[in-house]
Amino acid sequence: MNISKTHNHLRKTHTIGKNTTERIVTANQVNVMREFGISMLGISQARDGFAFVRDDHHVFQILACLSGHGQVLIDDAWQTCSSNQAYVTPADILHAYHAPKRGMWNVCWVMYEQTQWLDLLPIDQPMLVELQVQPIHAAISCLHHEVVGANDPGIIRQWVGLIDQLIQRACASNQKPSRLWQLWQEVDMNLSSKWNNDRLAELADLSTEHLRRLCQTELGHAPMQQVTRLRMQRAGILLTTTDMLIEQIAHAVGYDNAFAFTTAFKRQNGVSPSVYRTTER
Repeated sequence: MNISKTHNHLRKTHTIGKNTTERIVTANQVNVMREFGISMLGISQARDGFAFVRDDHHVFQILACLSGHGQVLIDDAWQTCSSNQAYVTPADILHAYHAPKRGMWNVCWVMYEQTQWLDLLPIDQPMLVELQVQPIHAAISCLHHEVVGANDPGIIRQWVGLIDQLIQRACASNQKPSRLWQLWQEVDMNLSSKWNNDRLAELADLSTEHLRRLCQTELGHAPMQQVTRLRMQRAGILLTTTDMLIEQIAHAVGYDNAFAFTTAFKRQNGVSPSVYRTTER
């Protein structure tokens, strides 16, 4: 396809811009990436001048936004790609994106070989999807740190495998969209709050019954059971990594007193907080 003939407003473009900084890892550097079908990945702190227009790109690409915003082309129209969104483009299909004139568009991206992308997300046109970008961004950052630093093959393989698993999970969740991960992230950051079904439903912008059904489908249990699970996870961390009193931990994870917390903890873990602290440290 000739871009200049079919899209008069676009010309094939591949520019980084003088103020953009990037961390990039390629399969030529890290051969194990080929085992996962990954040709290249990286992180771009993109500024004005960062612009791409392509129709002969033989890879499936996920370009995910951590912060800021950029413009992406979908159905011949520019759309904004913001935090926790990703621009997903199949191989050999016209796509385009660019950073704003002002500010920074902080993105991470992974490119898969043409033969791999159909297994990830079977699409035939660029699309904008919702996903949790931070874990993917962090894993790519850690992989780059290892490659340019100690360069341990075993650790590199682990990071590449984790990145691939995170991408696959993101693609799977967009075939069966989840509306709950942002809810649980908010709960996890505020475990001491007095959560109940009504508050959870309001935060998720769902009815309590819809939330109950969605939670049961995605997690296999009720919303408040998920809150308890998150509280117990945090309590376990505090018990094994701090010298906080049991009563202090109870308040930190949303219980009014040590007795209520101990009862809930023992029901969830089979042992009391004191025994857990002794055996798990």
